[in-house]
Amino acid sequence: MDDDGPAGDLTQLLTTLRNSRGPARIRSAARGALPRAAAQASLAEKLEVVDLATAMMSAPDAPLDCRHAAVDVLCLLLDSVGGREASRVAERLVEGPDGDAFDDELEALLDAAEVGGGPSCDGVHAHAAAGG
Repeated sequence: MDDDGPAGDLTQLLTTLRNSRGPARIRSAARGALPRAAAQASLAEKLEVVDLATAMMSAPDAPLDCRHAAVDVLCLLLDSVGGREASRVAERLVEGPDGDAFDDELEALLDAAEVGGGPSCDGVHAHAAAGG
């Protein structure tokens, strides 16, 4: 990761997602950036992570392991934010960047995944495996 601390880690994660690098690099960047950077990142940066990860998760031509890595990024992010930001991040995940309903099935899975203060992402992984 960068030597710029949490901000550099988040920048690296965004770059890794934008470039659709392999799943191991995506997971490594996410683990390095989240949750540490989530406390210091702006809401706009967090929403950008959501947009890039959901785009990767939903891309029909994305390799299955990359889609699952994108789900892991989303789960880490959801576990790393709280309060109002958690609501905004979850809303963006469901609605997508343009405000249209992202996916009713994904919304139902995310609602069902909210247990014990953090999401259980098995259903979301299954959704990604089915092609988003």
